[in-house]
Amino acid sequence: MTYQRVHPIALGVGLGFIEGLAIFFATFEQKNFITERLIAGEDVDDVIIAVNQNFGVNTDANLN
Repeated sequence: MTYQRVHPIALGVGLGFIEGLAIFFATFEQKNFITERLIAGEDVDDVIIAVNQNFGVNTDANLN
């Protein structure tokens, strides 16, 4: 039985496409998260902190 190799460029294009979709949906989710909080009347600094905490960003930086 012989095995077919996947062409390296085709593999890169396919993985790049999948990564692009993941980034698109993550960004879309963040946008909805931010929009819902701002519409609810939360302070912008509180929204920034909440986004950082929910999406894995270091929150030790000062928000001046």
